[in-house]
Amino acid sequence: MKKRLFVLITIALCALFLASCGDGKNTLEPSTKDPCVHEWSLTSFVTEETEMPFAARYTCSKCGEIVVKSFTYDEIEIPLVSVTGDLSGFVSESGDIDREIKIPVALSYQSTSITLDCAATLKLQGKSSRSEPKKNFSVNLLDAESGEKKDVAFDEAWGEGNKYVLKANYSEPSAVRNVALSALYGQMAHGRDLSDHYTDLVNCGAVDGYPVLFYVNGQYHGLYNWVIRKDKWLFGMGDENAGEAVLEGSDVDVLRSEEGVVMLPDGMRSDKSWEEEYVNENYDEEGWAEESFNEMLFAIRDAAPSVLRETITEYVELERTLDVMLFNCVFGYDDGIGGNQVWCTFDGKKWAPIAYDLDRTLGRSGNCPMDPDEDIASLIPQNVLYDKIVNAYFEEIAARYSSLRKSVFTTENVLSVIREKLRGVDDRYFLAELEKWPDALWRECEGSEEITGFAAELGFIEEYLEARFACCDAYFVG
Repeated sequence: MKKRLFVLITIALCALFLASCGDGKNTLEPSTKDPCVHEWSLTSFVTEETEMPFAARYTCSKCGEIVVKSFTYDEIEIPLVSVTGDLSGFVSESGDIDREIKIPVALSYQSTSITLDCAATLKLQGKSSRSEPKKNFSVNLLDAESGEKKDVAFDEAWGEGNKYVLKANYSEPSAVRNVALSALYGQMAHGRDLSDHYTDLVNCGAVDGYPVLFYVNGQYHGLYNWVIRKDKWLFGMGDENAGEAVLEGSDVDVLRSEEGVVMLPDGMRSDKSWEEEYVNENYDEEGWAEESFNEMLFAIRDAAPSVLRETITEYVELERTLDVMLFNCVFGYDDGIGGNQVWCTFDGKKWAPIAYDLDRTLGRSGNCPMDPDEDIASLIPQNVLYDKIVNAYFEEIAARYSSLRKSVFTTENVLSVIREKLRGVDDRYFLAELEKWPDALWRECEGSEEITGFAAELGFIEEYLEARFACCDAYFVG
């Protein structure tokens, strides 16, 4: 009996032991929950200074845990641009900002198609924007060993070049207006059946670009656009025998004066001066471009009504000029009518304006909301050339507007171009901009608190477009 009881007890203990070991779940020790197999997604960018380069917050979609770690360009849909160098030299000891200083840096550009490490120089770009905390930079690429210019093709349509701009688009949160409106002008201008110097240019002379994330010494610096720079390269110039020139002016008061275009000596600056973006100095004597522009300006400004149209066609590339003037009027681009001017000539005689610096459009102008019902009739006289040319060719411009109203000039098309140019930029980037640049001027404007993300911003633009097109319909079509 005792033996039989011993055997039963032994069998029971063995069964208990085997049960505890069999599936690894039922043990004599208390059970513990399995650890989470994390599935991380990048949810926000770290804007403050960290020891970790390219820091971002990752959130586990299963358990909600948040960690901070570095990310690489292949984890986001836009390129990374980073520079290493001391950028404090842009500001003097007295606090003045020097737009002429070039600062040497090491530059890295990383995308799914290009990995580039080279030397570069940065220079502040823009006049009114240079006092902003978020600045524009002109970038000149250099070979790290030789120091020579380094040509790189970042976009097949651009070709190779060594001069680019990191455009801050500080005046609005999406950083898309300038490149989107440039592409929209390209649609408009390439739609003409013309064979001229502008035909093969990117966006017919307007810039082109796309969003990048910019880092300075490892710290997040903001959402920028990598933009092809206005230069002889952008305009397809470089013929040593041609009368090629690009002039830029920041104030059109000079167009009403007897001086016309005035170039100040090196080292002297004025809001009313013009700059030579490019002039073929081999074409004629020094100052030929300013002389040619002034000849055009005064001939049109002073022409009698009976010969005005004839004079205009003698001195300007008519179709290109009418397109730019119409484009700026439609989008209420008062900064490009009463302020920034870029004019080109390819033969030393005929000139045409360029659609340029289009960030103050689509409902925003710096820190001021734009009125979609702004009177075009009061906008045009701000520029004496617009006033003369638009009124002389109003019927042709109105017909051009009516044809474009069915294609390029629709709310749906404009929003489609904007979405394409955003290229994967979403509210993670928007929120990082709010963190990095809390004092941005656009945040001071009426209604800015309603812009809580890109969906809200696109809604803001859509409302502006609907009202603006209605205003233009009344003006050009009646």
